[in-house]
Amino acid sequence: MITLNLLPDIKKEYLKTERFKRMFMVGSLLVSLLFVTLTVLLAIFVYGVQRLQLSDVQSDIDNSLVQLQSIQDLGKIVTIQKQLEALPGLHETKPAVDRLFTYLGDMVPPDVSLTKIEFFLSDDQLSAELSGTAPDPKAVNVFVDTIKNVQFAYEGAEAPIRPFTSVVLADPVVEDDIVNYTVAVKFDSLLFDNRLNNARLTVPKITTSSSVTQRPALFSDDSEDD
Repeated sequence: MITLNLLPDIKKEYLKTERFKRMFMVGSLLVSLLFVTLTVLLAIFVYGVQRLQLSDVQSDIDNSLVQLQSIQDLGKIVTIQKQLEALPGLHETKPAVDRLFTYLGDMVPPDVSLTKIEFFLSDDQLSAELSGTAPDPKAVNVFVDTIKNVQFAYEGAEAPIRPFTSVVLADPVVEDDIVNYTVAVKFDSLLFDNRLNNARLTVPKITTSSSVTQRPALFSDDSEDD
């Protein structure tokens, strides 16, 4: 069988171009239809489904609000709840004053008595005044030196520290062979830090104190015979 191509080359190129043009137009139409379909679906979701979801959520909010408003004394309950949530933080920052009696039991010599303790635990003033009686000035001096030289340690501390930054003995008063004293001290905030574990004092064994060997003239007369 013999096939003769009677179309000139120009005609063939023209027909090829027309076929390509039709294919391009059909493809463009299909792509346009796809984008239009996606746009319609998105519009349906935004203006239909999403609005319906928002309406359901708002309905739930309104119902919950009505239920809350029906609770008696709701404001007081919320206030109490907020205060309860703040309690753990307050507990961590409150001073551990329960350590006081342990500290005093470690520091106060057996022959020295305490009759009055005043503590000042504000942020700008960490101090105390210890008042009491002793049988003689030497016992008072030993007590003062014990406070000056006591060391404080706690779990995780690199090294013990001296917690009392200032120890001042007021002029003692001797009445009926009893010495009345007052000691004013300033101390480090770590002493009563509630966040520290295993806080403890190490009390030196004082037999001859610097206060005794270098006591002021107040003690130089009567106390030498004690």
